[in-house]
Amino acid sequence: MIESDIDAPGGRRIHLYDSGRVGGSGVIYWQHGAGMSGLPPLPFVHRARDLGIRVVSHDRPGYGRSAPQSGRSVADGARDATSVLDALEIESAATLGLSAGAMHALAAVAVNPLRFTAAAVLGGPAPYGAVGLDWFAGMSAANRAEFEAGLAGAEPLRSHLSATTEVDLGMFAAADLEAMHGPYWQWQLDAAAATSTEGTIDDELACLADWRFRLDQITAPVLIMHGADDTFVPATHARWVAGAIPTSTLRIEPGGHISTIPLVEESLPWLLASGPRLGLSRR
Repeated sequence: MIESDIDAPGGRRIHLYDSGRVGGSGVIYWQHGAGMSGLPPLPFVHRARDLGIRVVSHDRPGYGRSAPQSGRSVADGARDATSVLDALEIESAATLGLSAGAMHALAAVAVNPLRFTAAAVLGGPAPYGAVGLDWFAGMSAANRAEFEAGLAGAEPLRSHLSATTEVDLGMFAAADLEAMHGPYWQWQLDAAAATSTEGTIDDELACLADWRFRLDQITAPVLIMHGADDTFVPATHARWVAGAIPTSTLRIEPGGHISTIPLVEESLPWLLASGPRLGLSRR
């Protein structure tokens, strides 16, 4: 991956990743999960390259080498992604979001549908306070405690994360524990090691606040994928989001939050089937 820095409007630094132009003209914009940098998983990048697809991404504010942006909303992420497309002279792209990146992928197609023309999301949350959804039902105790700290504010969340020194294996589905090996797991470890908790704090606060866009304003095709046994973000979130987006397709698959990550490769044929919607690069 080629890495470089650009300036967002106002001069804030955005660190981006670019697999480089390949034989085709398709572009997919990767939106990373919480607690990790924007570096896309290499197995996914290699599969995309085989299909002639260019992959670009960026570290959200507070992650990796991107400067922080206090009080950012989910919709703000769409504007940063648009700045990256502008800098790389890319006309349009499909977008793919993992976990917390899912809400940012949805923001991209909602806020700027001319530039982001389709979205696939995996393991993403519904907006907090979604009508008719018990947001915490089915969530592990560890994840619930983290979000409840976030509801109390940035400092309580920071203190909670600082005090959490050991991983609670009870927060993982059985399939997730079995998946803790191989290239995708190693990518997660590497991507997490390259960042700090500040980006995670801002992501969680943005998730719990007003996203600053409505899901029902999305008109682009959206593929929603989710693990049936996900204990980080229960599958009820995916069902609620699918019900809120008229143009969505829902796939509930066996597995948890970690074991389903390889499904990002399976989203590529769906995005390719979008034809000209996939995205175009001007260079």
